[in-house]
Amino acid sequence: MGAATGDYDNDGYLDLFVGAYADFTLATNRDCFLESGVRDYRNPRAYPPLPPHLYDNLRDGRFAERTAGSTSTWPTTGTRTSSG
Repeated sequence: MGAATGDYDNDGYLDLFVGAYADFTLATNRDCFLESGVRDYRNPRAYPPLPPHLYDNLRDGRFAERTAGSTSTWPTTGTRTSSG
């Protein structure tokens, strides 16, 4: 997962884009072994992809998700995002 900021709607306030990766959890983990029998890791393409999310800065301490079909909002307080 990674995050980036930018003003996608050109209103002068930074908006947030959160890119996702693969739908991987320990419950969906699949064992993978090389021909030699050594345990290996699966390619991320073995798991379903997750969609990215775009959040619009509402200029009042909240962001509204603008990802297609979403109407959620959340406050900026707390530890909700990371970048990397």
